[in-house]
Amino acid sequence: MSGLTDGTALIVSELLTNAVRYADGPIELRLIRDQALICEVTDDSSTAPPFAPRRRHR
Repeated sequence: MSGLTDGTALIVSELLTNAVRYADGPIELRLIRDQALICEVTDDSSTAPPFAPRRRHR
């Protein structure tokens, strides 16, 4: 998993930025390393942040 450092840092940064931007109250980050790396970000909100639709590149 040593090759996952840069990608993991980017993913964690994006998830935490969204949580800080849209969440109310405390935010929790959990990284779980097993057969795969799982990144969980939770907050007190029951809604997910809005996501922009993916654009298809032609």
